[in-house]
Amino acid sequence: MPEYEHSEDKLSFGEQKAIIESLAAFATARGGVVRVGIAPDGEPVGTQLGRNTLENLANVLSATHSRCFFLRFLLKAPKARQ
Repeated sequence: MPEYEHSEDKLSFGEQKAIIESLAAFATARGGVVRVGIAPDGEPVGTQLGRNTLENLANVLSATHSRCFFLRFLLKAPKARQ
């Protein structure tokens, strides 16, 4: 899935500020998808999830933005290499 008006790719959760900005922008528009673990060329590279990574992201988002967000996290395991 290439990036477009309602889709953004981020390399890792280290880009927390950019992820939150994208989510906030999508919240004021018609929604959108932020995919983490995707290289700039669109290739999935995966990312590390710490114990509280997703919870911390949701907490920062709710503390910094007054809009109501519906977050859905979809985690996919990498495909086995042959």
